[in-house]
Amino acid sequence: METDASSTGIGAVLMQEQRAIEFFSEKLSPTHQLWSAYKQELYAIKSPYAFHHKAGKYNKVADALSRKTYLLNKLQLEVVVFSALRDQYSDDPDLDHIWQRCYLQEAARDFHIYNRYLFKGLQLCIPRSSLRLQLIQELHGDGLAAHTGQDKTISLLEE
Repeated sequence: METDASSTGIGAVLMQEQRAIEFFSEKLSPTHQLWSAYKQELYAIKSPYAFHHKAGKYNKVADALSRKTYLLNKLQLEVVVFSALRDQYSDDPDLDHIWQRCYLQEAARDFHIYNRYLFKGLQLCIPRSSLRLQLIQELHGDGLAAHTGQDKTISLLEE
């Protein structure tokens, strides 16, 4: 928004992508004419608009923007956790012997290492960690699969 004030009036132009989309102007009352230019320009911003609170469930765009930082921080944390898998294979009781064989380039059935991640065929191996538990919880009971049972959860994890 761009504003301007003179000794007798104020004006405001609402801009979007460097194009004017709304105009406002008003003659100042004698009392407002005595204000400083700063107060007059602030008045130009406030005058044509009424500001009302809109609850998040009714204001989807603003609600999404307010969650942006939370989501970015969560994503950053999940990426860090995911990359930490690379360091967990050699300490994992289920995968350490497979990791060692693949690392030494010995035969290990369908297992192989790619970019320091352990795979069985095309499936990423997840060591015993909070990420493994999180994946199981999300697929089993966090609304995605609605408690479909052990066999269905395992099937979803294998996908």
